[in-house]
Amino acid sequence: MDLLHKFLDNLLHNRKFDFCLGIFILSVILISFLYINDYKLVEINDGRDNFFVITKFTKAIDVINHKNIFLSPADLIFPSPSAKMPKFRGKITINRADEIIKTKFIEINQEMVEIQTAALPSGRRLVINPGAKGYREEIYRSIWLDGVKIKEELIDVKNICKPRKGIALIGNSKKYFDFYKDTDKQIKKIIMRASAYSPSSHSCAPFDDGMTAIGLRADYGIAAVDPKIIPLGSLLYIEGYGYAIAGDVGSSIKKNYIDLCFPNHKTALEFGVRQVNVFVLE
Repeated sequence: MDLLHKFLDNLLHNRKFDFCLGIFILSVILISFLYINDYKLVEINDGRDNFFVITKFTKAIDVINHKNIFLSPADLIFPSPSAKMPKFRGKITINRADEIIKTKFIEINQEMVEIQTAALPSGRRLVINPGAKGYREEIYRSIWLDGVKIKEELIDVKNICKPRKGIALIGNSKKYFDFYKDTDKQIKKIIMRASAYSPSSHSCAPFDDGMTAIGLRADYGIAAVDPKIIPLGSLLYIEGYGYAIAGDVGSSIKKNYIDLCFPNHKTALEFGVRQVNVFVLE
């Protein structure tokens, strides 16, 4: 019995025991307080930051808002924002997402206007204007979570430049002739005074919408003529210029005047005004 009394006396007077007993009593008091007053101990794991809060709020999102924790639309919360915390202790995990904006440049292929002609052998295709590709800018927003892309969406599109249509001639003649060599053929040749223009305000204002009299877009390979001399839609060969379609008219284009389209004002100025031989092929 003496030994038992001595053991209990040493245990009660041991400082380590007093400290542990104090912690135990405080824990019991804290737990009782939380339980009686309906408080919850919630652990919040916000990336690298991990901490505890004592709150009466029930929903996860209310706990987060109460602690003024900023959330981006891409951040993920577990459990869900509307989920209710357990009775006594809960845990909220916030997975921070990275938002990346990326730009892509997309080529837009040009269309080709194909015109059937008997001035070329059947099956022959001759491009008199290749046109030009267009480009657009697409802006994407992607969401990454822990190094894994979980979402990507297109948020904006900007047209950098529109494509320009090209013109190609498609031969359908079974008895093709070379208008330079077959002198017995009656090919209409006209000596004309040629000027140059571009589909811009420099040359065409106020009619600079880019469309010609026959519905083609003004570009290299389109010639403005006097329909009384050369019918609209005729296929032409102009020395020093190449093949062209009689596709437009102009108030100053009368009789033996012809106006040749160039892609820009600079090349039109370089061509200037000159006398040319114009062959009306069909």
